[in-house]
Amino acid sequence: MPETGTENWILTNLEGLAALVAVGVSLFSFFWAARANSAAQKVQKAALSMEVDRACLDWGHEAITALAKARGLVMSPRIHASQSDFEITKADLSAQLSGLADRGRLFFLNYDPTDPQPEKDTAYQGARPAILFPLILAHYELEALEFGAAGHAKELSDFLFNCRRLFVSELQDFVDPIRREQAADRQDHRGGIARDRAMTRAAELALDLEIRRPGLLLQYNDQGILDRIPAEQRKQRFHDAKKGAAP
Repeated sequence: MPETGTENWILTNLEGLAALVAVGVSLFSFFWAARANSAAQKVQKAALSMEVDRACLDWGHEAITALAKARGLVMSPRIHASQSDFEITKADLSAQLSGLADRGRLFFLNYDPTDPQPEKDTAYQGARPAILFPLILAHYELEALEFGAAGHAKELSDFLFNCRRLFVSELQDFVDPIRREQAADRQDHRGGIARDRAMTRAAELALDLEIRRPGLLLQYNDQGILDRIPAEQRKQRFHDAKKGAAP
């Protein structure tokens, strides 16, 4: 049977056609693999996000317990048989709070570094997120707490209670299931308005501590948070506190 022109062309270019088909198969395999790899990466990313949230919650549970124990110590400073027992418990709780604050830096990095601050280690450069302030301020409070300070128990108890409330609110916002579905890069984890509100709340707590413990924040080189409250407002708060303490 005589061969047609098309058959002749196919036979003549058979090797080229085979190469073209091979290229097509390779391209299909490449795009299929890329798509499958992208899906796998999304699954891995979601799993990693859940692991981070789980570890963050474990850390948060420890922090909430430590804040609750600190408040218990403040409310019942004489529950211990001796001052030495009290000091041991206080030192242990204070160390826990300090350590928890540093562990928290692994989840909540400082943000918006307006100053390179080369004298500081990298984890401490920039602005501290609001969630870490309750732990640090509670640590400061315990460091200054003295045995037999029952006369100020209610005031100190309220302060630590408010620290815990701020901490729980910030932690809940971070691990909210709806927000977990949002972008993985969430270190700048909220909009400016919500973050500023939380930082102002932290500043008010810090001012409360400064009024009762003048110079304590300066001792720890942590008085910068007070700048979030206008100078005249801070002055008025100090004036009102002195007026209220007068006999």
